[in-house]
Amino acid sequence: MKNGEHPSWLPFNKTLQGLRQASSAREFRSILARELSEVGVRQFALHVSPAGAPRPSADHIRVISSYDPIWLSRYEKDGLMSHDPVAQRALSSATPFDWASLQYRDGESVMREARQFDIKHGVSFPTLSSSGFGCLSVCFGRTPDRAASPADLALLNLMVPYLQVEVVRLLFRVGEISPRLTSRQREILSEIASGKRDREIGDKLGVTKQTVIAHMKSIRSKLEVHTRTGAVREAQRLGELTLLGEVPNYLRSN
Repeated sequence: MKNGEHPSWLPFNKTLQGLRQASSAREFRSILARELSEVGVRQFALHVSPAGAPRPSADHIRVISSYDPIWLSRYEKDGLMSHDPVAQRALSSATPFDWASLQYRDGESVMREARQFDIKHGVSFPTLSSSGFGCLSVCFGRTPDRAASPADLALLNLMVPYLQVEVVRLLFRVGEISPRLTSRQREILSEIASGKRDREIGDKLGVTKQTVIAHMKSIRSKLEVHTRTGAVREAQRLGELTLLGEVPNYLRSN
């Protein structure tokens, strides 16, 4: 893949390219809303944590959503995430699930309040990986133009890791995350993650082996780690490698 393009076979390729050009969360939300409406989605919430904690807290999760602002404000202010059965299931599993399959128990009050804002029947597509947490939850509302088909749901599930990449890129663009590595250092670290040796990396990037070694020393210092493997893991955890021109291998596999 060249020029930062997503795979041409990806059904949402053009949308993802548009998201890459978004200059704000609002623009990102608008582009995504238009695409999702084509598969019957009336509302959505995209939750992403660029730091790969096993169970990220609300403080580490960024949300891009088309839900009613009043509901979102109330949800955050009252700390409803810890009582939300949909959120708790997403945080503990990487398997897509229909909300109807949940037994709400203590979360019934949260779901009852959500229904007042037309958040009723939905499906969530979570991912949990070394790159962080990501989850796209879609809601079909009271009277959708058409219900999403199994094929539509499969495509949405496929899209989530790529959306996760684009949200992290957006956070870097708007200054919510500050990159620690230079673009050259990210390239070198990506090659190391794929198993290449210093000389091979130098030949591919047109630099000497000594230059690669010097960059690696700087990378370890910036990421405060002592080994090459540690550097790769920390860069993945921080979302640094999602700034590369293609979706990293460790995201493609999830």
